[in-house]
Amino acid sequence: MPRRSPSSHSSTNGETLLGDWSAKWKAGWHRLIGNGPDESVARKQFAKADELFRQSRYKKAAAMYRKAAARWPDSAIEEDAMFMEAECSFFSDAYPKASDLYTNLLEKYENTRHLDTVVRRQFAMGQYWDGLQRTKPHWALTPNFFDRTRPLFDTSGNALASFESVRLHDPTGPLADDSIMATANAYFLKGRYEDADYYYGLIREQYPQSEQQAMAHLLGLRAKLREYEGALYDGTTLQEADELIKTMLIQFPDQLPEERERLLTAQRAVRAQMAERNWKMAEYYAKTKHYGAARFYYRDVIKDYADTRFAEMAQQRMTEFAGEPDEPPQKFQWLVNLFERDEKTK
Repeated sequence: MPRRSPSSHSSTNGETLLGDWSAKWKAGWHRLIGNGPDESVARKQFAKADELFRQSRYKKAAAMYRKAAARWPDSAIEEDAMFMEAECSFFSDAYPKASDLYTNLLEKYENTRHLDTVVRRQFAMGQYWDGLQRTKPHWALTPNFFDRTRPLFDTSGNALASFESVRLHDPTGPLADDSIMATANAYFLKGRYEDADYYYGLIREQYPQSEQQAMAHLLGLRAKLREYEGALYDGTTLQEADELIKTMLIQFPDQLPEERERLLTAQRAVRAQMAERNWKMAEYYAKTKHYGAARFYYRDVIKDYADTRFAEMAQQRMTEFAGEPDEPPQKFQWLVNLFERDEKTK
């Protein structure tokens, strides 16, 4: 990690000191005017807020919960009040505001007793925003001024942030794998196949008991195949796709019965593409008369991909230049001889 420069370190310390001084000044001012910490007052305000919440008067209830939190900070009352203020925004369909308030709660009370409900709310908002962006696309940099259920900017990005929060704050909870799957699907539909592949992989590797396993394998395979750019580019995704197909045929014979023929077809296509990579490499060396290197790749095709058309083509090509030397003749042999004579003279 790069070291912080002295100037930035001083600036950060200054901001921290200023923030601490501001907080102490506010606390002192509130005590001076009679609004300092008071548990009994906080409990009364919380009770009033609860009554307003039951009446579905969410805006007034939120304001009262906020007051209750301020009157007895760093306590169970504040924790509950922060949660209920977020609930007020959620039930009044002000999802962006609710999202911010749930985040504030998790930042201050990471292991809050309301965690199960909070992650359910975040997952629900993420699903809503993801679906809304698909049905009613809105450019990320264009502000939204009219739909209070939608963030001001970047609806899709906020959906992904909600899913990520679920995964990070409750990684062993019942919605962790669902949130990862939702993230992967969102990236897949955007055409961001490398990102989708990464998140499908997280489910396969970190959540072996997940009900999403079969679909994470299947959609992960599709992401890998679409991620592959051709024989002239990196072939790692092809090798991974081949291994994934083998795993799926063994691990999910009952869960994906209708996909079996498609998987076998995909396997043949993947193997053909892998063979094509070696074939093109062999052809490159053959054209430059580096027949030794060409034979190496042709033999790989014949040995490892005998079930593809490239194996027969490779055998035929090797027959065509069977008598050729491994390396092309030296075009400037006289120059090489000259250097050799010079070395002997020395």
